[in-house]
Amino acid sequence: MGGLNSEIEADTKTVVFESAVFYGGSVRKTAKKVGLRTEASSRFEKGLSAENALRAANRAVELVEQIGAGEAVEGKIDVYPTKQKINQIKLDVSKINSLLGTHLSKQEILDILEKLDIKVEKDMVIAPYFRMDLEVIADIAEEIGRFYGYDKLGTTLIKADTTLGIRNKEQNIKKKVKEILVNSGLSEVYTYGFVSEKDLELSNISDEIRKYAITIQNPLSDEYKLMRPTTVPSMMQILAINANKKNQNVKLFDVSRSYKNVKQEVQNGEVPLQEEILTIGMYSEEIDFYVLKGMIENILEAIHINHYEVEKETQNTSYHPGRCANIKVGIDIIATLGEVHPEVLDNYMISKRAYLAEINITKLVKYARANKKYTEVPKFPAVERDIAVIVDEKVEVGQIEKIVTKKAKKLLESIELFDIYRNEKLGENRKSIAYSLIFRDKNKTLSDEEINHVMEAIISELEKVLGAELRK
Repeated sequence: MGGLNSEIEADTKTVVFESAVFYGGSVRKTAKKVGLRTEASSRFEKGLSAENALRAANRAVELVEQIGAGEAVEGKIDVYPTKQKINQIKLDVSKINSLLGTHLSKQEILDILEKLDIKVEKDMVIAPYFRMDLEVIADIAEEIGRFYGYDKLGTTLIKADTTLGIRNKEQNIKKKVKEILVNSGLSEVYTYGFVSEKDLELSNISDEIRKYAITIQNPLSDEYKLMRPTTVPSMMQILAINANKKNQNVKLFDVSRSYKNVKQEVQNGEVPLQEEILTIGMYSEEIDFYVLKGMIENILEAIHINHYEVEKETQNTSYHPGRCANIKVGIDIIATLGEVHPEVLDNYMISKRAYLAEINITKLVKYARANKKYTEVPKFPAVERDIAVIVDEKVEVGQIEKIVTKKAKKLLESIELFDIYRNEKLGENRKSIAYSLIFRDKNKTLSDEEINHVMEAIISELEKVLGAELRK
């Protein structure tokens, strides 16, 4: 805060007065960076008038003479390269009255401005040098209202020159998704966008995801040192709090953002990638993987995403390797859901099985359709066939459904899994999977011969690709 060699002592005879005004933005950054805030810095960072510098120096010297502490000498050095701009604002009486909801006359406004040391010349309001905050007509209206009295201002409805706003596609989808979850018994929570290294460790976040974490330069504390690259730690903290308070039936969701150190271009440069994520966290005796999957399928159906695939996920270390899946549309993963990894549950001291889902709202919006697509009632009858195949235990039902859909082409109206059967007679590590298939042609009645041809093609492809065996 100063040096010993510049202090005034008993034998000091000559004193130089300095009066300076510093740029507020620079002062604020420096004070924050070095962690040293003073009375002066708090004033300068708000912006002070440079016109006051010489006035302040002259006043200080005048006070020295008045108290008999010294004698002023001639001369000064004034470095003032950029003169302060004095703001001038067009006086608009109707605009002021419109903003305030008043009916003040021009003379009443001039009288108030005069009392505030604000000059008006040729209908131009000239702001005093010490009122750097007066920049537009709204600032003048605020001064008028403050002096006139806020208690005298009448109440009016909000007025707008434009049409009423409506929700965009993303807002409508989020509203619909929230309604579905609330109707399913879930409660909404709000989480911080900050996490710590410890939070990432407790949630078993992989190094592949951790590398995208953004370190905050001036964190509030070590607990909020990073911008979260995933929302899993935030939801796990909430579940842990509820488990610690002995809450037995917890169903929560949160719509917030994840932040990744991946640059994306915007109008004024580059910013880190931000994605809006719907996170679901639950534990209860009545909850399992399929209940969670059903909730997400309800969401997809409500926003008209009908063509998606469910694939097994084994690489995400926050989830149980055998009870986790990705939901994909094309090559995009729009959701990850599953049972929380036992190690993560132990880290958070949660004794029950818990379930999480991360749904990328940004990608949902990309594939969602705002309106339903209606089709006419079919004129021709459908043909229903059942098929049961014996496959290896490792074969997923999704693989079978892909082949059936591919070979049946446009004739397949629906495919429904209705049985998975295991028995020693089927063989070791073998299972039987049965489907109900409905075929229909929009232009004619299908013949048995046509259906038999399609079924033969499906069975042949299942045998060839998956080593399936038709169960008779």
